[in-house]
Amino acid sequence: MSGRKEETPRQRLLARQVSLLRHLTDPYAFEASPAAPEFAAMDEERLRLVGRMSFDKRMSKIRTALPRTFSFVPHVEGMSEAEFARRRPPFTNLRQENARQFVDYLREVWRERAPMEPAFLPDLAAVEAAVVRVNAVVADPRTDRPVPGTAPAFRRARDVELLRCGYDVQPFFATGEGRRPPVGRDVRLVIASSRRQKPRICEVGAGVFDFLGASAGWRPLDAPEFAADPGIPDLLRTLSRMEIIEVNQ
Repeated sequence: MSGRKEETPRQRLLARQVSLLRHLTDPYAFEASPAAPEFAAMDEERLRLVGRMSFDKRMSKIRTALPRTFSFVPHVEGMSEAEFARRRPPFTNLRQENARQFVDYLREVWRERAPMEPAFLPDLAAVEAAVVRVNAVVADPRTDRPVPGTAPAFRRARDVELLRCGYDVQPFFATGEGRRPPVGRDVRLVIASSRRQKPRICEVGAGVFDFLGASAGWRPLDAPEFAADPGIPDLLRTLSRMEIIEVNQ
């Protein structure tokens, strides 16, 4: 007698629903002949229509999130939206998460099939996806304030992301399009949302980048490691004015 528990009807139904969703989001699934046994009793044409609509809706979200990236995608040899869908099945309908999955796919393909052109495309997509994510951050009163009574502290703002790139893709965002090929160099970017204007993309030095990277959680303003650096107060004032950090005092 095995120790395996028998599935409940609810668990069997959930497993069937998950299997159906995977089938519908796999653009190659309908090429199989005959159809998978668990779907043989279903209307294959209707399944195909629902699957195509789901795929098109997902790709439309990603194109909207990454417009600059998709101005290049149709001209890239060896790329396939169907391959992306198979490698990165959807797990949410959130635009920012689907954009993140597409960035992961680009990086994977560029790594596997190097050299790929344009070489800067994964970096461009990563910056566009970061812009979407910082814009989607919603204030959470449970985590947006330090515990009352604690010492003055600061942290990197929640709607700020740090990104290190191998190409300088900033001109795409400064002018709306890149008129010259991006320069290949080590670039450290801060991507921050703004309530008053479009998101800001700022290049910073290695020291500031690492400082912000270590400041995801609240840090006391009077931390001993800051005492030896007289430039810290000015840096904190600048970052606070730019809304890159939050200060509680």
